[in-house]
Amino acid sequence: MKKVRALLSESGVKKAAASLLTALFFPVAALLAAAGCAGPDAVVNIRWRPVDGAPEGVFLLFTPDRRRVVGCCGTNRFFGPASFGPDGQLSVGMLGATRMATPHLRYEQKFLDDLQAVKSCRIDADGHLILLDIDGEVCMKLKKEPSTGRAL
Repeated sequence: MKKVRALLSESGVKKAAASLLTALFFPVAALLAAAGCAGPDAVVNIRWRPVDGAPEGVFLLFTPDRRRVVGCCGTNRFFGPASFGPDGQLSVGMLGATRMATPHLRYEQKFLDDLQAVKSCRIDADGHLILLDIDGEVCMKLKKEPSTGRAL
């Protein structure tokens, strides 16, 4: 009965309302933050394919150890260091690639240059991985490649 009286008192009602708001606010805030921020767990070990204009077979994958990026930029395969920081920060180091002749050489070089310019990433409302440069400009927009069950 004392608890009921305390809740009904003005200070008790304020405390109960504050507790309720706190209990509701933090889970909602965490969900909203997770939707806009691409932490490593949201992007590693997934094949990501450019949304538009890529030759067949182009993809990238951040390895499960969160330390490398690998993939194919058309005809040639690439690999290099990657590191994730707080708040969606992402840094891609110097990339190495095979050098086979291809009619897509200009596309492949631009793809690699854009990937090396990445400084952060986020997941948009449609589930696309958005890679951003130091100025917050979009370098690349990628979608999850349907699972094929094949390894790299």
